[in-house]
Amino acid sequence: MPTQTSVLKIAGAKQMKNRIYFFTGTGNSLKASKDIAGVIGECELVPIKKDMDMAVPNGYERIGFIFPVYYWGPPAMVVDFLRNAKFAPQGDTYYFAIATFGALPGVAPSIVRDILKEHNITLNYGGGVKMFANGVYNYNMSKRVEKITRRGNARIATIVPAIVSKTSNKIRTTKPFMMEQYQKKVGDLKNLALDFNVNDSCIKCGLCRDICPANNITLDDGVIFGTNCGSCLACIQRCPQKAINHTSKTIERRRYQHPQISNDELLSYYKED
Repeated sequence: MPTQTSVLKIAGAKQMKNRIYFFTGTGNSLKASKDIAGVIGECELVPIKKDMDMAVPNGYERIGFIFPVYYWGPPAMVVDFLRNAKFAPQGDTYYFAIATFGALPGVAPSIVRDILKEHNITLNYGGGVKMFANGVYNYNMSKRVEKITRRGNARIATIVPAIVSKTSNKIRTTKPFMMEQYQKKVGDLKNLALDFNVNDSCIKCGLCRDICPANNITLDDGVIFGTNCGSCLACIQRCPQKAINHTSKTIERRRYQHPQISNDELLSYYKED
């Protein structure tokens, strides 16, 4: 049976009714995408990654964007995709955006709204879901994984009815101080991996390379990081040997990945054929 990703590659495959574009590293946003897709039904899940198809076709009942919040806004790769995507006329398609966050959704929904407006697309619904905070280069990971994950999953369920019924909401106006902080910080994240290092416990399994949505990691004589980091932290958080670190700060810090999103599932979306 074809997977959700392989369905997209089958020539002449029947178009599903709904599509969700997601960006994820630890799996939080993929979990939210899967839960929403499971309820609305007939839904393609499309990863936002380097060299992806930039055409957003028409004929869908719903199109959504689900992504984590970095410094109160969307990841740079999400913004780049939205700015450069080729959108078909909206027609009757219902557009929604869900930001997964550890503290606050910040200006993420309003940024998506404003970018879509440039494409003559109306963002009908924008919201956020508080999930496990996972910026390991800034702080340690909580020990309460099970409890926080359970609460996050429950919060996802609370926004599903609005998307099912295609409810529209008023998205808050962008707050200048949040936007200023976001614009100041988000650009620097593309170079985040330049401060990554790999210790001797690395077994060169290639997982970090294969799950990197930015295709920013190569394996030659060792693990090499480029200058186009997507800052998803999948490489640090999912390394089976805990061999990758950000400077020396993360060496003693715990790691996190969503308990219901495995490495194999992430690879099914991101690993190149």
